[in-house]
Formats: sequence, structure tokens, C-alpha cells
Amino acid sequence: MNVDELLLCYFLGFMISVFGGVFFVELVLFLFPDLSDEEKIEKSEGDGIKHAGKTIGIFERAIVTVLVFLSAYNAISFVFIAKSLARFNQLRKRRFAEYYLIGTFSSLSFAILIGVITLKLI
Repeated sequence: MNVDELLLCYFLGFMISVFGGVFFVELVLFLFPDLSDEEKIEKSEGDGIKHAGKTIGIFERAIVTVLVFLSAYNAISFVFIAKSLARFNQLRKRRFAEYYLIGTFSSLSFAILIGVITLKLI
């Protein structure tokens, strides 16, 4: 595989992970109708920025995918820890905690899976 093909594989894997993950996480959250409305969750938790969770998820998957490409699997835990620290007080509320954990774990799982598949294809 030449350098151009290699870069294309990494690029496609990255894009599928980062942006395809938006649809995957929405699909997973759709399976839980009580938790699927992010806007209701954010309004019930105070003055949140509209669609902030979706944007955070995009950055989260971008970082995790790059870490998988670099085989830095241990560093992925820091992404989860940093995200959890930022939401620590909100995690005391069961509804938000469930929404947060389902969304985060589905997002991280998708990014790791696509990153590993990309590496195996290369």
C-alpha cells in the first residue's frame, strides 16, 4: 500500500468514526425514548448550550480515533475521565447519568471499533 492509499484509509476511517458516530449515537439513544431528547435533558439540567452534547461527541470521537491509530489505548480513559469531571455534579441525577453513560459509551465504542477496523484493513 503506497502512502496516498494509506493516508486515504486513515482519513476515511477518521471521518466515518467522527461523523458516522453522530448517527450511531443518535440511533442508540433513540432506542431509549425516555432519554432520547437531548434538548429536554439539557433544559432540565440548567442553561446548557443547544447541541453541545453532539459537538462534544464529535471532538471525543476525533480524539479517541487518533489515540486508537496511535495505539494509545490507555489514554482513552483520560477522555472519559475529563468528560466525567466536567459533568460530575450533573451525574448525581439518575436521568442525566443514564443519558450521559449511554451516549458516552456508545460514542467511545463506535470510535474504538472504527479505529480498530481501520488499522486491521491497513
